[in-house]
Amino acid sequence: MRFRSSLAFVTVAALASAAPQALQFARTYVVGDSDTYHMQMKMEGQMAMEMNMDLTQKVTKIYENGDADIESTMSGGKMAMMGRDLPIPAQKATTARMSKYGSMVSGGPAGRSAMGMDFAKYARTLPKEGMTVGQTINIDEAGPEGEKVHIKGTTKLESIDEGVAKLHTVMDLSSEKAPGVPMHMDFLTLVETASSKMKRVEGKITNLSGAAGMPAGMKIDAVTLLMVRK
Repeated sequence: MRFRSSLAFVTVAALASAAPQALQFARTYVVGDSDTYHMQMKMEGQMAMEMNMDLTQKVTKIYENGDADIESTMSGGKMAMMGRDLPIPAQKATTARMSKYGSMVSGGPAGRSAMGMDFAKYARTLPKEGMTVGQTINIDEAGPEGEKVHIKGTTKLESIDEGVAKLHTVMDLSSEKAPGVPMHMDFLTLVETASSKMKRVEGKITNLSGAAGMPAGMKIDAVTLLMVRK
């Protein structure tokens, strides 16, 4: 009887150790830590254009709950439109409070492009619960403070390879300021498992009519976003 009990215990322990461990994505911010991303935005529609610029983000303050103040500085870049390359001037640094999951709590704008279309803040958001490969979790939450938006969608952990997690996130963003068809976002994001820092994100945003920050009178069918950490 003792032998059977011991064997059963060993079997259960072996199965438990073989079970996949949930990956946690929460950032641990460090004051002074800085990262620079190259950003590229391509717009399709009435007037096609492409913008390229660099975004540098620096941690300036950490809160007790794990949030941090992030100073964002957009360097100068260029915009290609109608066969011409036009300069984009550098923009004044701004500070936003970010959660340990990368979502904007207040302040900003962090990651706003030269034309005011701030899609990067949604692309950077990480899952708030542990995930295993192949798992999909639902997203149903309010947007950044004061923006009066609601986000619904899903995130799937597609793979983990050499310390890098691949997430596929699909979101619909409804806004009180622009009622109608929700803005649709589809992103693939690569995240370092050790630090939860984003390495790369690429995706497409559609249903842009009436979206906040869109240039007045310009019909844009879709925006393709690419961010790569340098």
